[in-house]
Amino acid sequence: MHLISIFGVIFVLIVLGCIALVAFVAMRNQSPTPVSFPGMRETPLQILDRRFAAGEIDAEEYKRARDLLTGAGSKA
Repeated sequence: MHLISIFGVIFVLIVLGCIALVAFVAMRNQSPTPVSFPGMRETPLQILDRRFAAGEIDAEEYKRARDLLTGAGSKA
């Protein structure tokens, strides 16, 4: 009877270890990019920020586009 409880404890420890291993691997393989949900779109300012952060556009082009999008550069 005592042998059955030892195997039960070992089995539970193996199952918990497997769950911990799967969780560790899943967390390690997460991408650093933000998650986008279906139906959600980036705003033009978010796209502009992302392109500037990625180095696709320079600071001057970023400022010009930001002013155009926000209306800060308009002389009304």
